[in-house]
Amino acid sequence: QTESEQTIRLEPRSTFSSDDSDGSHLGQREFSASAYERMPKLKAASLTSSKRRNSKDHFEIIMSRMTVDGEVNPNWVGVASMESLRGITRRSSRLTQVTAVEKLIERETRFLADKMHEYLTQHLHANSGILGVRLEEFLSSVFEDSHALRLVNYHFRNALQASSNVSVIGFTRIALLSATQFCMVYPDYIWHLPEVRKTVTDEMDSNDLFSTFMKEKYSDGRTLQKALDDFLLAPVTHLDQHHRTLQLIINGMDSGDPETPVLQEAYVEMANAVNMVHLSKWQQSVAKKDWKDFVSAEMVKRASKTDVSRQTNVFELIADERDYVAKLRALQKVLQNILWELGNLRRKEDANLQEIMKSLITVLGDFLRFHGQLLENLFTLQRSQHPYIGAFVTTCGIDQIPWHSLYDHRFGTCYRKLVDMMQEGNIRSGIFKRVMQEEPFFNEEVDFMGLLRMPSLHLRVFVSRLRTISEQSSEGSEDRQAISEIFPRLWDVSRQVELKTSASKERARLSSLAAALDFSSHPAIEYDFLFIQDIDIRSSSRTLIMYGTLKLGVTGQQSGNIVTKERSALLLDNYLLFTEKTDIRGFLRLHVCERPLPLDLINLSTDGIPPTIPSNALFPCIKLRYVGQDPMYLFAETENAARIWREKLLESYTIRAAEVEKTRAIDMEILDRFPKTPSCSAEFSYDGKTVLAIALETTPAGVWLHQGDDQLPRHAIALSGITSITVLNEIGILLVLAEKGLFWYRLEVLMKGGRVPQRNIDENMTVEFYRTGKLADRTFLVISAKKKGKSLLRFFETTESRTSSKVRNAFIGKSGVFSLLTEIELTYFVKDIYFLRNSFVLVTDKFQIVNFSSDPPKLKENLISNSPTVLPLRDDPLTHLAERCRSSTPLAIHTFDKDYILCYKDFASYINVNGQLSPKVVEWESKDVQNIIFRSPYMLILGASMVEIRQIATGKLEQLVAAPGHMQLSWERRYDEKDSLNLGLHLLMGFGADAGTSNEWYTLDGNHPNTLFRLLRH
Repeated sequence: QTESEQTIRLEPRSTFSSDDSDGSHLGQREFSASAYERMPKLKAASLTSSKRRNSKDHFEIIMSRMTVDGEVNPNWVGVASMESLRGITRRSSRLTQVTAVEKLIERETRFLADKMHEYLTQHLHANSGILGVRLEEFLSSVFEDSHALRLVNYHFRNALQASSNVSVIGFTRIALLSATQFCMVYPDYIWHLPEVRKTVTDEMDSNDLFSTFMKEKYSDGRTLQKALDDFLLAPVTHLDQHHRTLQLIINGMDSGDPETPVLQEAYVEMANAVNMVHLSKWQQSVAKKDWKDFVSAEMVKRASKTDVSRQTNVFELIADERDYVAKLRALQKVLQNILWELGNLRRKEDANLQEIMKSLITVLGDFLRFHGQLLENLFTLQRSQHPYIGAFVTTCGIDQIPWHSLYDHRFGTCYRKLVDMMQEGNIRSGIFKRVMQEEPFFNEEVDFMGLLRMPSLHLRVFVSRLRTISEQSSEGSEDRQAISEIFPRLWDVSRQVELKTSASKERARLSSLAAALDFSSHPAIEYDFLFIQDIDIRSSSRTLIMYGTLKLGVTGQQSGNIVTKERSALLLDNYLLFTEKTDIRGFLRLHVCERPLPLDLINLSTDGIPPTIPSNALFPCIKLRYVGQDPMYLFAETENAARIWREKLLESYTIRAAEVEKTRAIDMEILDRFPKTPSCSAEFSYDGKTVLAIALETTPAGVWLHQGDDQLPRHAIALSGITSITVLNEIGILLVLAEKGLFWYRLEVLMKGGRVPQRNIDENMTVEFYRTGKLADRTFLVISAKKKGKSLLRFFETTESRTSSKVRNAFIGKSGVFSLLTEIELTYFVKDIYFLRNSFVLVTDKFQIVNFSSDPPKLKENLISNSPTVLPLRDDPLTHLAERCRSSTPLAIHTFDKDYILCYKDFASYINVNGQLSPKVVEWESKDVQNIIFRSPYMLILGASMVEIRQIATGKLEQLVAAPGHMQLSWERRYDEKDSLNLGLHLLMGFGADAGTSNEWYTLDGNHPNTLFRLLRH
């Protein structure tokens, strides 16, 4: 899928035509007229496919050879007769094809047997007085397309029946050429059906002689309308069966039959003809359909997600425009009826209302001119380019519509005047209700003013749809460039019209503020769609608690005095936003200065607030501390405003804390407290009890074991400089990394006490780090080490879990616990290693995926050759995002379903099974991410001062846990999905030197400032 990683920024610049950019003449009809003249008027284009054009030429050549004066040429070399075909071969598959062809001929014959058009023509010529001089014009307009369509079917049927001693391959050729011809004539026929039907019905309404004639000749026990519809729609029903017949013939062919590819192509063309007919029929209806309804399931499977999504959105935009034009016509009719009724009443007090109705009718007329032409262009483009519509914005003239003039200046002004008249009681609303009831197009429950807001609602959806299509268009494409140019102005028009027409002032206010928010100072946020959605103040799940002006104060680095800046603050139920307000040519902009602050990570205090600042006449509000940052002070310009802001902030903080308590995903359980900081920890089970292993630099230093609450910790291993502990439960081994040496111990021996044998995996090797993991139910140990100045990766397998007998090199002689698979010298630095389903990932300055093999030579070849797959791929179409990934620090990778999530220092991106980036980006709240742990369905992002719990699949933020001082990961075990409660994680928290408050997890304890937590599911 080719999706855009660019987000359109809302800048108040206009690329519209001159008719829409100068406010001095907006709304004048002559300018709208000149803009309309510049709109493209697309005509029904010939087929763009060169294949179809060539096929059309071949078809005409064959037709010219096949017929003489409209009859089949007996000397034409075409398709053999049925008798000749039967004589060619006795294969059952060929007989199946012959039978299908016979049925095809029978169906064509029945279709051509309907002579209604000839019958009608003869009778009207015999009764020329019915239509008089208009007879030929009438017949031409009604039967021209029908005659062309039937002529193609006639030639097709005759070609199938032609007799000559030739091979059956002629059938496949004529099937392909006929299908190509059908693709042209059938959609045109359907497209003109409404006009044909209208011509006949209008003639019947205005000409009694013609109406009587039709009823006498063609009712045939049916209503005349039913008889007419049956005749006009007969070609659609007829064509629906052709591609099924071709599929039946294909299914009967032998494997390797040389005719199959040609006939399959004919089948595709015939299916396209059917889809195009139904597409043209859909364009003339109000049916709810989707793009996938007009393409084959195979085509949908072959297309990329981006193509499917973009084409679906373009299709929905066309459907919206089709429905909008129909509603505009019905609304214009309602307004005309209201104006007619007001004219009949002739009341002086209705004079102003009459003028407004006239203005609205004029505006709607211009709406219909522009949107009608736009719809006609879209339909034409859709018919000529289906199933894949390319660039359409400038081709169809979207950039030529004077949006501001039509919608904001003219329509919005008329609407507001009408609302003002209603509020003043100068309009009898009963007249609207009565006229609405007489218009069957609209729902009875829709009130008139709600109906009149329809253009505003349509414009909002239209703008949103354009933005989505832009994001799904490739970078540098014509549509993406065009939309980026017209979108800012179009967005502003949409916002202004919504403000003028919104039935709720509060909703209009929220819409205005939401539209004014500008995240251009934080471009990364613009890609985080979930975050933008989470702070959307228009959403029903969000509450805007307070909006107003504050002074934001911070302590100056040199002077130590409070330095204040004016900010427009928005307090939501989950975030606090500080913005800088500007007014650009009358358009409000709220530039987000700081990254929005989650209420979960804020501490509020009324203590330590500086007193009133007389020089600036500011009143203190509250002291705000965001985790990991210096405190901020909020001031207001009046004492009352400071009091209100203080109350609202404290109230919001309390409500948010209660809400978080209800919805949190992770709990933290205190394991122990320590006067000194443990370096790492682990836990395992022994005799049904949980044993806690803790590495401390106490006297004596080493690993301490704590089993149960009723026992004191016991010193078990004497080592210093311990940095990591891992338990391999499946083989009962404890791994300890200390002072660049990797040691292993038997758990059973450790628990019995006494002297513990210490085994170093290799005394001559300096271990940088190690990782353990499972692949195909086998346990592996990978060590990043240095030996004699060389950087090495050493791959071991635990012999007690190994089932393969290929590896014979037991590295630990007596115990045989680990067997060395291979040793590889690296020319680059490996920072981490991750085990996935059937592969492992080397984290260097990028992610390198290596397919795993237990065969040492093959594994070595995979690592030192160019075979590792580097993510993201070099040719990824989302170039901007791919470049950001390459220039960022990779931390972790995880696979879920068939996709991957790539985690970097500042953000995460998603990538599909084909290695293609998604435009979806998740920005971390933490600025100092140290570790990322995956515990399905969550991932835990660990910073020095907070933990973010997010959904892996979507990146949605579920919970935030703030640390009062510093925090570090103490232990991470290989996760066991069977243990639904224990996440296998330890966190160590401790207070920094400047910490002065507790949190819900941690109470101040001067003697034991370090606390070890176990993480559990809530």
